Amino acid sequence: GSGFCGGTLISDQWVVSAAHCMQGPVDHVTVGDYDKLRAEPGEQQIQVQKVLVHPHFHAFTFDSDVALLRLARPVLRGPTAAPACLPDPHLSKYLLRRGSYGKVTGWGATRHLGRSSRFLRRVTLPVVSFEDCRASTEQVITDNMFCAGYLDASVDACRGDSGGPFVVNYRGTWFLTGVVSWGEGCAAEGKFGVYTRLGNFLNWITSTVSK
Repeated sequence: GSGFCGGTLISDQWVVSAAHCMQGPVDHVTVGDYDKLRAEPGEQQIQVQKVLVHPHFHAFTFDSDVALLRLARPVLRGPTAAPACLPDPHLSKYLLRRGSYGKVTGWGATRHLGRSSRFLRRVTLPVVSFEDCRASTEQVITDNMFCAGYLDASVDACRGDSGGPFVVNYRGTWFLTGVVSWGEGCAAEGKFGVYTRLGNFLNWITSTVSK
């Protein structure tokens, strides 16, 4: 593919994304963008200093599909560039209970096998129970994953959205609870999108970022 992936700022100098996005070289990130074809005020392109893929990432099953990118310099905060909030593990679990709704943003393809979007789009999706998630696919669903989406598959994340955020609103604050990981087709009937359950990796994230 074009090697385009999403990511989420979690501090002034760290971005969280999907490990499977890191198979090729990753040299920079763009922060505060909306329209890919036009430079906007507040848009920043920053070199990546180092990439840390989770040590348990499994390239076949996409288990532990999470990576951290350290930026060469801090982001200048502004209306379009601010770090997302990480919940504690307990809140993270609560926010991903069945029937809770999250938002996914990205520039991914707007239809299966289609071209990626010029504008940043966002979609609201319900979290699906672990049982329904497992029943919907032949692939392995581990405890480090969760599913979200609709069975009639009207909307979904797609190619190019990988690594991007799944955020849930709790008392007026958006918390980062998932990372777009994989799916079978896009908005395919009977299939859900699969996300990395970020709550399982909070210890790794906080210890890495604080080094």
